[in-house]
Amino acid sequence: MNMNPSSAGANGLDEVVCGCANLTYRSLRQLLAVEGNLTFDDLLDRTGAGTTCSACLLDLEYELTAQNRETAVDDIFTRNTKRKLSELFPTSRHRVFRWLDPLLPFVSTHLQELLPVIAGPEIKQHLRICNDHLLFDKSIPIGTVQADIVIRDLNGANRHRERCIIGAGQTLDMELSQYLPMPQQGEVLVVGSATVRRRFLKLGVRGTTRPHYSIDLPLGHCTVHVQAPSGHEQRRFNFLSRPDEDRIFVIVNNANSRPLDMELSFSSEAGERQCSYETSLRVPPLGARVAEYNANVAGLADLKGQPVQISARSNGTFKTHLMCTDKAFTRASIDHF
Repeated sequence: MNMNPSSAGANGLDEVVCGCANLTYRSLRQLLAVEGNLTFDDLLDRTGAGTTCSACLLDLEYELTAQNRETAVDDIFTRNTKRKLSELFPTSRHRVFRWLDPLLPFVSTHLQELLPVIAGPEIKQHLRICNDHLLFDKSIPIGTVQADIVIRDLNGANRHRERCIIGAGQTLDMELSQYLPMPQQGEVLVVGSATVRRRFLKLGVRGTTRPHYSIDLPLGHCTVHVQAPSGHEQRRFNFLSRPDEDRIFVIVNNANSRPLDMELSFSSEAGERQCSYETSLRVPPLGARVAEYNANVAGLADLKGQPVQISARSNGTFKTHLMCTDKAFTRASIDHF
């Protein structure tokens, strides 16, 4: 990700803003100049950017927010006076919306994300939302944010609900793991879920309040940003099989008000040899479940050091995370897929 969005000036327009979609700042700004009515979701759909690794989302949002579309359209007319409004906005619908947009009031944006909550004897998980300028232009206003947070256990029962107001320059820091029960004998960890619904009370830049969470263990710390749930498509993730050193957990969070059927498959190959196995999870409404990778199934233990691919398929909307820990459960890393 470009660490300084405002640096893509005249000499940096050919810099790539999204490597996954091979999108440059020049192409992005040309699109925004011509189609000034694009929402953030429209921009992702049109360009394909931000939908793979998501590293460019803040840069895309900065460009969408900071772009002066009126000036950009005027520049187009200055450079090529033969171009008519009907060429930029070919339908009557586009022209009507273009005329109406400056007259209509702004509408508050609501964003909702889903994340796992993990509890264990020496696990502390924190949710943080920082309402700060970060690397954005200081002239862009920061609005007050209302965050509604609901924490549920593995069966979807509410464990905690809280509304937080985060003003400009403030940071929310909430320990999530304290609201789940400790693991029973024979269990390593307990999982649940948290939903974060953000509502912007004043005009501002939403990218500065993107939630993230951290997991602290005795010898390690990891953090990852929060995403909205996805649904009905197949999700994949790769990891190295090191059963003598690591433990691999797949955490599934159900975003639906009905049960979720999740099919997980683990597969690996070395040369002509292929090994795989499947397991099924039934996740209660708004609940969570965890499955641990078993290298002793289907000959996978013989493929140590080889990449293993996880495939997740479901009949509803969900969020999946992979958590890797050492055998002693003293350090961990986590990522969504």
